[in-house]
Amino acid sequence: MKAWIASSWNTGREFMEKYGIVVGALGIYGYYLLVSLNLFSHQKMKGGLLSLFLQFDSLILMWGVMYVVVQLQKYRKEKTDQEKEQQNLYMSYERQRIQLTSLDEITEMLNDKINNPLSIISLSTGSLRRKTERDSELGAYVERIESALKRVQEVMVGVHGYHAKKIVRISKEVIDLERQEGMPGLEGSVRL
Repeated sequence: MKAWIASSWNTGREFMEKYGIVVGALGIYGYYLLVSLNLFSHQKMKGGLLSLFLQFDSLILMWGVMYVVVQLQKYRKEKTDQEKEQQNLYMSYERQRIQLTSLDEITEMLNDKINNPLSIISLSTGSLRRKTERDSELGAYVERIESALKRVQEVMVGVHGYHAKKIVRISKEVIDLERQEGMPGLEGSVRL
């Protein structure tokens, strides 16, 4: 039963949003028809233009009220659409902030877990190279270790560069969106 009521309510609300002015017009003319019918007596219209206007004053008032109601519905719909858009932007900012936080954590982990051992390996291979300058076979192994070490260091430099570029790009996007949208509520919500 509740599902039927909710379904009926949503259908009626959607119909009113699409055809609100038509429903209002039918209500206004229906009301005017009911109040203007005089089933018990047939009086001739007395007066002139003023009495004719006074017969239609409620109709004019109802059209004015209907106009205000339609404008309020439009305003409410625009406001809810704007709030949804702001919420979507905020969620996007939050996702970007979480991604940046994750990237920061990964970069710190790489620095601690990879760069420190790489430094030790680099120092060790340097001292091995000095000790094995005369032995060409050991020198070839040390050279392989150093070339692999350089590749890993290049990857680490690339990760750091990617991290820095991403922070700059996202910061620019956030600032540009705030300037374009003029959203005062979002300036303090995004911390990079």
